[in-house]
Amino acid sequence: MPQDILTKTASLISLGPRKFPISILGVVLALFLAIVLILLGERFIFDLNRWTNPVIENQRQDNYQLYRLDQKNSIIKTVSAKTIMPEESFGLSAEYSNLAPGISIYYPTKEKGKYLAYKLLIHAAFIIPVFLLVFLLYYLVKIKEQKEGWQIAIYAYMVFAFWMMIHLLGETIKYISYQHKSAAIYIILVLLAVILTPLAVFLQKKHSEKTS
Repeated sequence: MPQDILTKTASLISLGPRKFPISILGVVLALFLAIVLILLGERFIFDLNRWTNPVIENQRQDNYQLYRLDQKNSIIKTVSAKTIMPEESFGLSAEYSNLAPGISIYYPTKEKGKYLAYKLLIHAAFIIPVFLLVFLLYYLVKIKEQKEGWQIAIYAYMVFAFWMMIHLLGETIKYISYQHKSAAIYIILVLLAVILTPLAVFLQKKHSEKTS
């Protein structure tokens, strides 16, 4: 009887989750990787909005000149940004990123709500698929395959994915505070709820299966 108990205990231990040694240097490198991914993601979504948002009318580059796009997408120099503020001359609002020095984008102030809606949808079209892809990688690396070499690196990607999702939620809150009556905001919030709920249930289910 004692031998049977020991055999069952040993079998339960062998079925438990595999534990991998953690390297301190690996943790530090993963932290730097997470920071690099976050900076890269922030710069990319800024450029993505700058490239695709149809409400944007002007962009200022490093030569400090304000440019305007006509209907044929031809660039026409309109005014020097050194001497005349674009908000005063064209009724535009400006937006810039610290990760893109020397680049500013301008959109009509009266269409700020429309600009924010497009910006939110553009960012969501990038962030949500990336978030799902990282969760898929987490499942493959951490739960299914249990690849030892990727155990630390995958956490850096998880930090990046959650940071971008928090960024998207922040933009959603900003949009709500400015203009809360829009179908776009409800679409984003409902989509986030639909995505996050099954992911949380799925991960908890897999964790319970491993520990049971």
